[in-house]
Amino acid sequence: MKKPFKRSIAAWPNPCLKDSSLYLKPIQLLFTCEHGGFEIPPEYASIFSGATQWLKSHRGWDEGALDVANSLAHHFEAELVYSQISRLVVDLNRSIGHPRLFSSWTKPLRSEEKQKILEAYYFPYRDRVFQSIKQKIDLGFLVLHISVHSFTPVWKQKRRTTDIGFLYNPHREKEKIFCIEWRKIFHHHFQKLTIHLNRPYRGNTDGFTESLRQSFLEKNYLGIELEINQKRLQSESRQKILQSLIQSLKKCLEEFNLQEK
Repeated sequence: MKKPFKRSIAAWPNPCLKDSSLYLKPIQLLFTCEHGGFEIPPEYASIFSGATQWLKSHRGWDEGALDVANSLAHHFEAELVYSQISRLVVDLNRSIGHPRLFSSWTKPLRSEEKQKILEAYYFPYRDRVFQSIKQKIDLGFLVLHISVHSFTPVWKQKRRTTDIGFLYNPHREKEKIFCIEWRKIFHHHFQKLTIHLNRPYRGNTDGFTESLRQSFLEKNYLGIELEINQKRLQSESRQKILQSLIQSLKKCLEEFNLQEK
């Protein structure tokens, strides 16, 4: 029988869950980008020999997502945690045990080698984000975590109609309200774009934000995934989209009477 992979401290319950009262707190933003590049660690270069085409495709990374995350973090003077290791090495947005945690290149590796990958890249990333959130909560803040992603315009030979997606857990009322408001304000800034809630993916399926929700109460933590169609990031409207994201997020924070710092 194969031994299960060891889990990081981010998998354990957090003492923040003990208090169930809800109250308004000043907000602190945290931006992350789990799929910011297509780098391959030197020790695994031989495994990916001849895989350049896949590494530079949507399978290997979220093109343009890190640039967006950088711009947002810079404007709001917020912390940004990101990884440029390809998701084909290990997918930081998948939970331990998920069938797509490892790709077809790394899945055949021995369990010991997979554990090394987790210890080197997966657990340190997740633990860094976890500790950052916990520290902010301990200081009395409500953490608004925005995980930035991009998605391929065509999936399974079908063109996607979503330009911008705001993903949240529908059972988290504050997340839902925030995303509805953000969508409304963003649409006012850029009416030509198609903006959806919980599309092209659902916000409560397996992912890093959903994992963090298991450790932090809604009064302390809001986890939102920002999904951007890659065709829009490759177009002339890229800069306008970025400015619209910044202005709409700023306005949304103001309307919720939340502080940016």
